[in-house]
Amino acid sequence: MSAAGVAGVPAQDRVVSYGTATGIADIATEAAARLNLTHGRDNKWHGRCPACGYTKHTLELAVEQDRIAVSCNACGDITGIAAAMGIPRDLVRAPSPRPSNVARALDTWQSATPAAGSLVEPYLRSRGITCPPPASIRFLSRQRNWGDGKTYPAMISLVQRVPGADDHAALELAPY
Repeated sequence: MSAAGVAGVPAQDRVVSYGTATGIADIATEAAARLNLTHGRDNKWHGRCPACGYTKHTLELAVEQDRIAVSCNACGDITGIAAAMGIPRDLVRAPSPRPSNVARALDTWQSATPAAGSLVEPYLRSRGITCPPPASIRFLSRQRNWGDGKTYPAMISLVQRVPGADDHAALELAPY
């Protein structure tokens, strides 16, 4: 059975023939190899997004349960990423939010200082944004960059949920 012919079979029951792949982990590994992604210590693949072609490594790919979790920080186009990988859309999903990541993000945001009077204001002005920054935008004088390991000043923002919104659906539909 080809990867394109598995749409009617529940994902957990699939044994997919995708090149030499026989399961979801093999499909993810082959897709990562075709896209020249780098396998990290976090057991995820990282690299350039084939859907948007952004020049930096914004794509993250991992196996979560019976699906391939993909995210691109630039475009967020899960359907486009699946198409570029040649994998049926129903085998691909947005990554599950992890409570520990949410807590760490909130701690980071709370440790930041207000944007007013910081490097954030001149940066926003240089981008044509002249209104005062909202309270949700804050400034960190030193934030480690996962790409090169160096620290830089950073602007961060609090992202809040819409009451009653389904978290998974919100991740799927988020217009990054």
